[in-house]
Amino acid sequence: MLGAIGDDARGRVLFEEGFAVAVAKDHRLVGRATLAVADVAEETMIVRRHCEALAETSRFFTARGVRPFMAARTVSDDRALTYVRAGLGMTVMPLSFASEGIAMIPLTGFDPTRRVGLLVANDSASRIEGSVMVAAIEETFSELRAAHIGTDGII
Repeated sequence: MLGAIGDDARGRVLFEEGFAVAVAKDHRLVGRATLAVADVAEETMIVRRHCEALAETSRFFTARGVRPFMAARTVSDDRALTYVRAGLGMTVMPLSFASEGIAMIPLTGFDPTRRVGLLVANDSASRIEGSVMVAAIEETFSELRAAHIGTDGII
């Protein structure tokens, strides 16, 4: 499997990344280096129901007395990004979701990370050692990350 691997010892980490608030490129908060929780308190939020940091995000806001209006809930990252691009709300997402029409702004004091990598079944771990395909995947992600850091500095 290729995806978020958490702390699974069977995982081969390709990269780690943080989370930020995704907003439309023309949102009034774009241009800020970071956002305080008060900056998003009155904003409309889009909830990514499958987000690996959803519980932590909820606790972060609740502990600070902030309960933003949740306009939509979705299990589709593409749909969440479409809503954000259209200016219908903002959401917390991993930094790698930065894309056309989306600005990613770090949220002060919110610092969870996720590990993205390869996860294999216990009985397959030895089979991927030295795999040309695994090496190609690792190289591709390394190149993408280097290009992304070089242009946006976001990961």
